[in-house]
Formats: sequence, structure tokens, C-alpha cells
Amino acid sequence: MARGNGPNGDEFADALSGSALAATESAPVVLTDNTVASKTADFLKENMSDKTVITALGGTAVVPAVIVDSPLRYLTRTSK
Repeated sequence: MARGNGPNGDEFADALSGSALAATESAPVVLTDNTVASKTADFLKENMSDKTVITALGGTAVVPAVIVDSPLRYLTRTSK
């Protein structure tokens, strides 16, 4: 998860460098800003599993913890 638009204008560098890691893991880079957009939320709901690892590219100084943690609510846990 990387911030696509931020106060410094250079946040794209985190997404750009993180894309190499994403490629090795066959994982997406999810761009966000101050909120998780509805289409992004839809993507996360459809593609996250209990094995999903969310990495804040640039850390929580760039992507606030509330944004990093918000996709966790999309996980649906069922008991067997």
C-alpha cells in the first residue's frame, strides 16, 4: 500500500520502488490517499485472504496507520 498523492509530491517514489517487491511476490501495489476509495475497497474485498500481508511503503509516516489497518475489516472469517 502506497500513498499516491501526498503533501510532498514525491510519494510516488515509494510506490515505484515498492513495485519491484510486489513483482517478486506477484502482489499488487495499492495506491491510496487520506481514505481508501470505494473501488479500491471493492478490489481489497475481492482479493484479500487471511494470508494477506499489508506493507505500508514509506511506513506510517507516509501511509497513516488508520489507512493501513482499514482493509483488515474486509476480511470475513467463518468458523467451521
